Amino acid sequence: MESYPAFGEIKKEYLPLFEEAFKNDPPRISEFTFANLYAWKDAYRLKVSLLDDLIILRSESGLSLRFFNPIGKTDKKKAIEKILGDSGGIFVRIPEETKALFAADARFKIELDFDNSDYLYKVDDLTSLSGRKYDGKRNLIRKFQSTYVYEYIKMDAGSAGECLKFEETWCTLKDCDSVEGLNNERRAIRTMIENFPDFKLLAGAIKIKNNICAVA
Repeated sequence: MESYPAFGEIKKEYLPLFEEAFKNDPPRISEFTFANLYAWKDAYRLKVSLLDDLIILRSESGLSLRFFNPIGKTDKKKAIEKILGDSGGIFVRIPEETKALFAADARFKIELDFDNSDYLYKVDDLTSLSGRKYDGKRNLIRKFQSTYVYEYIKMDAGSAGECLKFEETWCTLKDCDSVEGLNNERRAIRTMIENFPDFKLLAGAIKIKNNICAVA
């Protein structure tokens, strides 16, 4: 991995480095998994560097350089101050713990980015779907179950090819080539499926008449 101030591509061989860093410094941001970062690296033009044992991620897709919360256990405030001073960029999607490091420092401006805030669901709510607020979802499930003879399969390396074919069929129907967001999503999904065993992903699919019709 490149050493700061140099930045380089996110490579598959960096997986053990990221896993160790996430183990020592568990992320509070849902996007911070190696599989997700690797899959979206081209869409967001992500680059990576190492600064004082911290993994630094930089996105070059916006009007200004955007950096993400440093990954690691060393001095994040010091690293962020240095990067901001060097680059003139901004840090985005930082968790409360990092925000607190700058709360009393008037040199820095911190703004809530509500559109990119993570949200949480209660496990019990999603497993039981009880209560009036989930009436719509329960009705959709009952309608599906009464309409189709279906099969749920756990995705593995053997079914990955079928999932890729389904994704391409879906993209043909949705004309992914003409919609940037859908095209980026297609590339990310393809990257994840092609690297499914290495990334140790958990996924499933639903089949109707032996054809995959949904993947998650």
